Amino acid sequence: MMRFRSKIGIELLVIVGVAVGATAYGFIEDHTVIGLVLISVFAAYFLYMAANTSYWIEGGLLHIRCGLWRRKIDVSRIHRIETSRNLVSSPAMSLDRLEIYYDKMNSVVISPKDKIGFVKALKNAQPNLEIRVKGWDMATV
Repeated sequence: MMRFRSKIGIELLVIVGVAVGATAYGFIEDHTVIGLVLISVFAAYFLYMAANTSYWIEGGLLHIRCGLWRRKIDVSRIHRIETSRNLVSSPAMSLDRLEIYYDKMNSVVISPKDKIGFVKALKNAQPNLEIRVKGWDMATV
């Protein structure tokens, strides 16, 4: 089993950092201790998610972990994977993403740091997988 860590995009770190910093500054100015504690807990959880978001294939299942959120998808149900810049909330810590389609209408967006390695592992587990990636040399997959 190979575990694929999520890529951590600077764009998300900046957005969350500015939001947390501005909110914390407001709480400090207003002397609101409970607000400062809550924003600190949020920031700590975000850092925990960034450090622990990962994906792996084991026992015919794609495992996705992001913080306390977990999902398992039977790889035989996966039919397509493609590059994505979808901004939807997802277990992806970067905007450099892959969207995985399974069943008829379901999808999940992820952002493995080693996208080619991840796609190879998924293709090995699901040989009928349709791969739609922009700018990749398909000979590497």
